[in-house]
Amino acid sequence: MEQQYKDRLLSRIISGVTYIEISGIEYLLKEPYFDIKYRSSLVYEKFVNELKFFNILDNEEILGFLVYRGLWNDSDEQELKVCETNIEKLKVGIFESFSKSKERELARKALRKTESLQLDLLGRRHGFDYISIDHIAQTLKLQYLLLRSLYDIGGERVCGEDCLDTSSPFLNTLMELYTKNQITSENYRELARDNTWQDYWCAAKRESSLFGKASIEYTLEQRLLVSWSRLYDNIRQSSHIPSEDVINDNDALDGWLIVEGRNRKTEQNKHMASDILEKHPHLKNAEEIYLMADTAEDAKIINDLNSPVAKFIKKQRLDMIAAQGHVPHVMLPDVQQRLVGEFTQKRRG
Repeated sequence: MEQQYKDRLLSRIISGVTYIEISGIEYLLKEPYFDIKYRSSLVYEKFVNELKFFNILDNEEILGFLVYRGLWNDSDEQELKVCETNIEKLKVGIFESFSKSKERELARKALRKTESLQLDLLGRRHGFDYISIDHIAQTLKLQYLLLRSLYDIGGERVCGEDCLDTSSPFLNTLMELYTKNQITSENYRELARDNTWQDYWCAAKRESSLFGKASIEYTLEQRLLVSWSRLYDNIRQSSHIPSEDVINDNDALDGWLIVEGRNRKTEQNKHMASDILEKHPHLKNAEEIYLMADTAEDAKIINDLNSPVAKFIKKQRLDMIAAQGHVPHVMLPDVQQRLVGEFTQKRRG
């Protein structure tokens, strides 16, 4: 972003209002009061209940319609999951190869291509969501919030409680301008790193005051900017702090966050395994420990207790059993390898 645009966005966020112009007239959009937010939730529930009587599809029925018409299938769903996995891998790759510019940029190019594919798939998967009960009700809720948060330039509210007219060209224009003026996550990240904002942010932390009001009164934009700023603070306080170049590169920093998250999970699993052994000391010398899982989620947690080597051994065993049906324990590949190693060691001794 150019500095002038960053300064404008920052001023808008700090002020807590957004100026918009409709038919040559200026208006202000402000953060809705809590009673209006509460009322909007009631508006949503009211329309959900009413729409059910008009044979409008819910989200599950929309998916069923897509499958029935051949617009979505299991292969598409699997491809979408693969995209999510690959995006994570590519971001890690960008971080780990950051000092190798050619390798890094090849990974970035592949990332953009994968993100584009993911966007296409999501477009197909959710292309008919606009006719679902939830989407229609959410849109009506947003329209109510916008109208009740709209003020003239003199500070007077434009609309009363009962002014929601979904066919109004004014409301359609208001919705378009609201959508067009949304701040992207990329822009929030750049603003959070900006020197001008950092001056405000550091001063506010010393004075325990920001935006001149309690945190519960922050606008959505203010809360998002604060959230990103706290994230960058936490990153710079990490014991494995990345370089400033990595911090300023969104893809690489995402990769760093993924790696750090995996490392934390590994440490948590080690502590969990240690707790199990402390409670059952007779298991400390066991080659293998079997734990019962009541649910699929429990099974995943137990599987994650395995180290990468243990997971590889487990996969080897499962592949051999799947191929041969029954395999004696002594014939498992890792057991054979261990026995050969022990035999070799004895001969040397």
